[in-house]
Amino acid sequence: MAGCGLMSTVVLNAVLVPIVMGRQAQQLPPMIAYWSGYELGNSLDSLKDQPFGIVMLTMGFFYSDVYSQNLYNVCGWSLNVAVKECSSNQTLGVNCGSKSFVEPPPSCCTKDITQKESSQCPGKSNCDLPCKSCPYAPEPVDCCFTPSGIDTRYLTLRHPLDDIRSGVKVLKAAGKKVMISMFDTMNYMNDMAPPPVTLAQVDTGRASRSLTAFIKDMDLDGVDFNFEHIACSVGSGCQWVDIVQKTRHLMPEALISMTSYAGAGDALGLLQQVHDIIDFAQEDSYGGATPFFSEMQKVVGNHRVYYGIEADYPLTSLASVPSLAANWNKSGAAGLFLWVANRDTRTSTSCLDPVRGDHPSDWAYTSSMWKAMFPSVAGQFMVV
Repeated sequence: MAGCGLMSTVVLNAVLVPIVMGRQAQQLPPMIAYWSGYELGNSLDSLKDQPFGIVMLTMGFFYSDVYSQNLYNVCGWSLNVAVKECSSNQTLGVNCGSKSFVEPPPSCCTKDITQKESSQCPGKSNCDLPCKSCPYAPEPVDCCFTPSGIDTRYLTLRHPLDDIRSGVKVLKAAGKKVMISMFDTMNYMNDMAPPPVTLAQVDTGRASRSLTAFIKDMDLDGVDFNFEHIACSVGSGCQWVDIVQKTRHLMPEALISMTSYAGAGDALGLLQQVHDIIDFAQEDSYGGATPFFSEMQKVVGNHRVYYGIEADYPLTSLASVPSLAANWNKSGAAGLFLWVANRDTRTSTSCLDPVRGDHPSDWAYTSSMWKAMFPSVAGQFMVV
């Protein structure tokens, strides 16, 4: 594997996390990548040759605890695949994504809905490029609701779950850790959008058990809780705290992280409640370490917080990557995360996320991050 010898050098830069709940200390890698199941671009298994120690699968959500026709049996955009209230659900609700994906040409805009547009099911335009023929993936027939279960419709929008499972095996064989990123709010991107589902509508006991079962079934190493809409005063009974605590109780050896940002609500207060049971945290920012990053460090500890690089302009231009990445160690960061690895390619992946001229080669962002973070060994890493 490319860079195999390199990683043995870089491990000296990793950070030992203090023992949590009697667990062995964990080594944190300097580079983390998110990989999105709702985008095309670089495949999951292609990350095996890149210098990321952890790969985050994004993104998963929780179903509400109570079934609602208005939430789950609506038509329109592909995230609104009809979720049925099945009398006997043996799938844990995870069979709701694409079984196969018919890729539209990158320059052709489709309405990206699971059934052809009609007055009864109008859908939503993603862009105004004309399209003579728009293929539609078939809507799943075995998509069953599970109370406080795992909603994989976003994760599997463009990649079947079995393909993701195969990619996980490839990455783990290459020595990488793979985690699932769970968001706290499911937003329905539809002109007919129902209200979002948040952790306020979830039973945290059932949700943590569903999450544990999913992680074990997919042979993952842990979970990243991405909290962007914290809607409670932190304390006992807060769903955002409960879900982390109960998941840790069920998975004492798993990697658990929390990702948030300054505008997410009482993120620091929540972090205070869970700092001793998570392995690391991430600031959801793409312009370098911010004052909020420093506040997270005060709670979680030095070299236990990451900040981000976004692999497509305008959040992070390629020209700005070297200076942002070179500052990681000086800032006291655990390292950097890349959002998202799919887009680190010179090939346009869709009309939603076109390459905007900032990709002179595949893996340009990854390579630039690596060279700036480890200039003395940069030549040892061969981007394939």
